[in-house]
Amino acid sequence: MTINITVLVQMIHFLVAYYILKIVVLKPAIGIVLQQKKQQEVLEGHIAEVNQDIEQRLQENKQAFEKDKEKAKELVPPLISKQAILVPVDKIKHDCLRDGCEMENIEVPLQDIVASIRKRIEHA
Repeated sequence: MTINITVLVQMIHFLVAYYILKIVVLKPAIGIVLQQKKQQEVLEGHIAEVNQDIEQRLQENKQAFEKDKEKAKELVPPLISKQAILVPVDKIKHDCLRDGCEMENIEVPLQDIVASIRKRIEHA
């Protein structure tokens, strides 16, 4: 097998083109990819910090809420008695619609509520 001068020239042209492409195209492209990778790592670190800060604030808010909730339980008396809660609301609604809101057989707390509502309606 004989190597002719044309094959040798083609090999030289190929090597020159390879090195030119390596310097002009590949090196900047690899630099850009590495730079973007570093930026991505920085952003991921920032995201992790922000998520950690959010979690910490959520925990602080939950603790503050629980603390305020306990304080409110101590300061605010129960607004509705257990008897008023046990009165069946559907029955009261049915009686009001049927009998024109005759409230004789309903517990005292509900009578007070109805009376205050009637006063508001009369004054409106």
